[in-house]
Amino acid sequence: MSSLTNHRALGLVALLSMLVACGGQSTDPTQTTSPSSSTPDTTAPTASNRQFGYVTAHDQGSGTVTFDRADFLTGAEATQAARAAGAIGPTEQVPNDYFIVNEDVATVDLGIDPDAKVILQACFVDGPCVTETEVTVVQWFRLMAGEEAGLPASFQWYGLGALPYWLTVAGDTVVEVDEVYLP
Repeated sequence: MSSLTNHRALGLVALLSMLVACGGQSTDPTQTTSPSSSTPDTTAPTASNRQFGYVTAHDQGSGTVTFDRADFLTGAEATQAARAAGAIGPTEQVPNDYFIVNEDVATVDLGIDPDAKVILQACFVDGPCVTETEVTVVQWFRLMAGEEAGLPASFQWYGLGALPYWLTVAGDTVVEVDEVYLP
């Protein structure tokens, strides 16, 4: 198992554990990060666009992230892609109305604006679970490194880095990070 696959598998195990710890609470769907369209622009970064995918590495010293672009599909397009991939049968509908396609696992390194807005999915001990929570870039990088991030003791990172993101990119610089809640 590759280290990336292992990282994602461990993150998903942690994610499931947190769901149990949160009593299976779910978030209001209006509070989740939703795509601007069912098929994101996954071309090379240009003026300003929103891209879906996975942050596979980060370097706090250089202020960069390594990003693996993917396609977030919904509705009939998601069902068709899932059927073509053999993920569901010919008469089944895709669960939760989404399907992620990541056929090209090539990555790109992107700089991140130190003042970029970063929204993570969080659970709070004895509080709401799966709640969008804004953190700083430095806090996000520290969380990804498994370090103390200076957040309240009740803060628990729901995705633990395994969930995908929508990145808003201007040129080759990330100006906004939105972690995606996946049911």
